[in-house]
Amino acid sequence: MALRHMALFRFAEATTDAQVAELSAGLDRLPAAIPEIAAYRHGRDAGINDTSWDYAVVGDFASTDDYVVYRDHPVH
Repeated sequence: MALRHMALFRFAEATTDAQVAELSAGLDRLPAAIPEIAAYRHGRDAGINDTSWDYAVVGDFASTDDYVVYRDHPVH
């Protein structure tokens, strides 16, 4: 059973571009650290709609067990 996990974030108004870049860099490192991740995409919202979330993360996993490894992994 394949599983897709999605997380959406809304940043505080004081969040800086440098903080978002640090978040992105950390997320970029996860697939190398957690081989159970089949595919991993993330990024800022395009800013077209005022009500959208600020940032999204989408991870694909071959199984629920693989997702649980990711969820509980100390690097995550």
